[in-house]
Amino acid sequence: MVEEKTLENKILMYLTIALVIIGCFIIYKDVFLRSKVYIPFLPEAIHKIDIDYQTLESQKVEELLPLEKILVPEEIGRENPFESY
Repeated sequence: MVEEKTLENKILMYLTIALVIIGCFIIYKDVFLRSKVYIPFLPEAIHKIDIDYQTLESQKVEELLPLEKILVPEEIGRENPFESY
C-alpha cells in the first residue's frame, strides 16, 4: 500500500518535471529564437491604385436615385427625467 503511493508520487513527479521542461522549451523557442525584425509583406499591386472615373459617368450610375432626406425625430421625453410627476 505504501509502495503504491510512493510509486504514484514518483510517476506524478516525473510527469510534472517533464511538463515543466517541455513548457520551458516552448517558451524558449517562441520568445528567444523568434526573429526580432518585422518585415511586412506588401505586394507591388498595393502601391499603385488606379481609379476608373468613367464608371461613375455611365448611364446606369446616373439612373440611381439619391437617398431621401433623413428626418430628425421630434424631442421625446421630459426635460428632467429625474423630476417627480
